[in-house]
Amino acid sequence: MNKHPYDVLDQPDQGCLVFTPCPGTKGVDLETSVSQLHQAGADAIVTMMTDQELAKFEVASLPDVVRQSGMTWFHFSVEDDATFIGDRNPARRTSA
Repeated sequence: MNKHPYDVLDQPDQGCLVFTPCPGTKGVDLETSVSQLHQAGADAIVTMMTDQELAKFEVASLPDVVRQSGMTWFHFSVEDDATFIGDRNPARRTSA
C-alpha cells in the first residue's frame, strides 16, 4: 500500500503538528491520504490552497472527506505570492 508523505513535529505536552502536501495529490487517493493522516495523529487539516487549486488537483471533496473521517477542516485560501492586509481573507472552518 502507498503511503501519503508527511513529517511530524512533536510538541511535548501540547500534541504535534503533521506537515504534509495536500492529501490526495501524491500518488495516494484522497480518502486513504486523509485516513493515514488521522492515524498519524491529526485531529484537523489546515488547507492553504485556493478553491481553484483544489479543483485543479481533483481534491475539491477534501472538506467532506475530512469531516467524514471525524476531523476538522480549516481553509485559509491563499493565492501564490499573495499578501493580505487586515482581515480580508478569514478562514473557513468546517467542524466534524
